[in-house]
Amino acid sequence: MEAFLHQVLAGLATGGIYASLALALVMIYQATHLVNFAQGEMAMASTYIAWSLINAGMPYWPAFLVTVALSFVLGIVIERIVIRPVENAPVLGVVTVFIALLVILNSVTGWIFTYTIKSFPSPFPKELALGRYMSPHELGAIGVTLIVLVALYAFFRFTPLGLAMRAAAQIEPPGRHPRRLDAGARLGPRRRGGRGRRHDGGADRVPRPEHDGRHPALRLRRGAGRRHR
Repeated sequence: MEAFLHQVLAGLATGGIYASLALALVMIYQATHLVNFAQGEMAMASTYIAWSLINAGMPYWPAFLVTVALSFVLGIVIERIVIRPVENAPVLGVVTVFIALLVILNSVTGWIFTYTIKSFPSPFPKELALGRYMSPHELGAIGVTLIVLVALYAFFRFTPLGLAMRAAAQIEPPGRHPRRLDAGARLGPRRRGGRGRRHDGGADRVPRPEHDGRHPALRLRRGAGRRHR
C-alpha cells in the first residue's frame, strides 16, 4: 500500500511538471497561433543556465531569478529572429523552423554541457512530514505548480493586461494576428470609450462584443471608460 501511494503521489508531482510545460505551450499558441515544438529544449537550456550559475557558487534563489531574466531575454530574441519572420509562412515551413530550433538547442546544449546526467540541487528541505510517501522535492513540485496556476488565473482574470490578452485571443477576427495589437491596446485602451487602435491608425482591432458583460474585452472597455471620464 505504501508503494502504491508513493507511485501515485510521485506521478502527481511529475504530472505537475508536464502540466507546466503544456500550459506554456498553450499560452504561446494563444499569443502567436504557432506551436513551439522546441518548448522542451528551451526549458532544458534554462535549466542548464541555472545549473551553471549554482555550480559557479551562486545561491539557489539568486540563480533562479537570474535564469528567469536570461530566459525571458532568450525568448524575446527567438521571437524576433525565428518566429516573427515565419508567422505568415505555410504550416509546413513553420513546423520545419521549430523542429530545426529543437535540434539546434539540443545539439548546442549537448556540445557545451555534454550529454552526461547531472544532479541538480533542490531548494526544498530534506525532511518533511510526508517523507514516507513523497519526497520533499516531489511535494515542492506540486506546490509550485499550484502556485503558478493560481497566479496565472489571477493575472488573466483580474489584471488589465491579462484581460486584454484574453480578448485578443478570443475575439480576434480571422486572418488578423493577436500580436499586431500595439502595446497600448494590450495594457489598456487610451481613447475615450476604451477602444484599442491599430498601428496604422485604421479601424479598431478589438471588435465590440454583442454578448453579456462578463466578456473580458467588454469588462476591459468599461473599466477603461470609467478611468478616462
